[in-house]
Amino acid sequence: MLELRGISHRYNDQWVLRHRDLTLNPGQRLAIMGPSGCGKTTLLRLALGLTRPTEGTVENTFRSVGTVFQEPRLLPWRTALENVNLVLGDTRETLEQAEACLARVDLAGARDKLPRELSGGMQQRVALARALAVKADCLVLDEPFKAMDGELRRSIIGLVNETKAAILLVTHDEEEAALLDCEILRLT
Repeated sequence: MLELRGISHRYNDQWVLRHRDLTLNPGQRLAIMGPSGCGKTTLLRLALGLTRPTEGTVENTFRSVGTVFQEPRLLPWRTALENVNLVLGDTRETLEQAEACLARVDLAGARDKLPRELSGGMQQRVALARALAVKADCLVLDEPFKAMDGELRRSIIGLVNETKAAILLVTHDEEEAALLDCEILRLT
């Protein structure tokens, strides 16, 4: 379970979040929606422990958390395959599993490409393959489908939909939230 209680956060003198509560139970799916600048990504950073709240507490009892940020955050000196394999133990024995993860996001042919050789959507799919590879019991996703279009986007959402993990999703797209069967938390 992930629980944020009485969370407030500010950057310098600017409050981004004030007195927010959020609970994500095992298997639950929650989409955070709202206008740009309302604190959606900050809320995810607080939930992940990447930022400390100005006020309030964060408790995370999930065994493992897979994360996809707005930017793919791939290691630029590693190939697509190596970026996925990194979370699997980074051994020769795990390469086959990493290849299977890339194939699931339709990137088997890009296994030896460096991030700079991939489009933005391809990089985002490598990041998703990496997050799904760890078989986490919680996925935290910050606009993970924005660099993908049409049928590919729906296909990748279908892949994410197969997971039993709890999902905390930031999106501006009502359809993405609906396709992932998310409850919606609106920030203003």
